[in-house]
Amino acid sequence: MDAQEYIEKATDPEAWFKKGDELIRDAEALADVFIDRFMDLEHSTDSENKDIQTDSSRLASMNTTEGFLHALAIENILKGYLLRKNPTDAEVSISADGNGNFKDVRLQEIGGAGLTHDLKSLFRRANLPEHLRREENPVIEEPSQIELIEESLDHFTHSIRWKGRYPTPRDLDEQQTWMRGITPEELEEDEMETPLVNLRQTGYIRHTKNLIAYLLPSGYPASHEESPY
Repeated sequence: MDAQEYIEKATDPEAWFKKGDELIRDAEALADVFIDRFMDLEHSTDSENKDIQTDSSRLASMNTTEGFLHALAIENILKGYLLRKNPTDAEVSISADGNGNFKDVRLQEIGGAGLTHDLKSLFRRANLPEHLRREENPVIEEPSQIELIEESLDHFTHSIRWKGRYPTPRDLDEQQTWMRGITPEELEEDEMETPLVNLRQTGYIRHTKNLIAYLLPSGYPASHEESPY
């Protein structure tokens, strides 16, 4: 890929939408595997499955990864939407040597929001809260649901920054922000690494599906098997 091809792809909203669609499909595929294994575990006896704790930990990890993929999909789709809405708001830096040969080409900004992983910031930068409150749409039935979408986006921002990749964030403040609002029962489940910890995440996925379907030109991929939650 040469510099021109890179710039064209990096600033092409369709490329971002396509990646978002792929990530959603990957998340759905993993969710299907999770559901099958969860149901197997639910119906197994101690004699049939002697290592239930290990299996539960694997399910918790799979469910967290599903959330991570879902979060990355939202990020790609929001950035695609920003690029489609305001193509000139993309900024690419180019450096060259004395002979005019490209040394580095780097995407610096999309939609005036830098290259942030903050999904709520991208959501607001795209002016979507105001748009959804003002126009009839399939995403929300009443304006108060915007707050629930933004709460979901905050959750998935943590998934991208650290929860889907590392055991802890870079600083304690972010860990405490993540834990704010988690019930004692959820915290206990988190420490035990059982699949029940992601009950909240399952709700957040549901709350953002209509947003994804609304923004993604191809719509939301065909639904997978419903979660047992």
